[in-house]
Amino acid sequence: MFYKATDSIFAVTNWYQQYPNFMKHTKTDLENYLSNHDLLEKDKGRIFYLWETDKREMQKELHNLIQHKKFFEADTLRLEVYQLFSETLLYQSEIVAELCEKIVGEQRQLLLEHDWYKEVEPAEKKEIREKIKFHREMLESLRKELLEIMKKELTVGYYKKS
Repeated sequence: MFYKATDSIFAVTNWYQQYPNFMKHTKTDLENYLSNHDLLEKDKGRIFYLWETDKREMQKELHNLIQHKKFFEADTLRLEVYQLFSETLLYQSEIVAELCEKIVGEQRQLLLEHDWYKEVEPAEKKEIREKIKFHREMLESLRKELLEIMKKELTVGYYKKS
């Protein structure tokens, strides 16, 4: 689950997000796309209104809504993983528990920095980008380390010879 949560966070914090461009599509295409995303009816109504009045603004609004939804889903998955981690703490070695705690912390920091990036002044964006890069690299390193340690621990037998 740590891998799934981290992958989800990597996807949502990726600098290059791709969304369909509905500028040249039909309203039916837009309806089909929105039906695949669990958006509030209020938000869908706003998108359809903008479809009729300002397609550029509609496109921007749609991207923001989908990005926010993906961000929320990634953070929810992170919290579920943390809950599972907490519930199984008794069964984990001290090293695994420490690594899991670090991973959850790095996931949280990456999401916070990425969310903060949108709010800061252009002069501060470089510093935030560097922090985001650092957290992504740390997460990659920590989850590789976790995998290796868990493999190693699984090969250790605690059996008495009879």
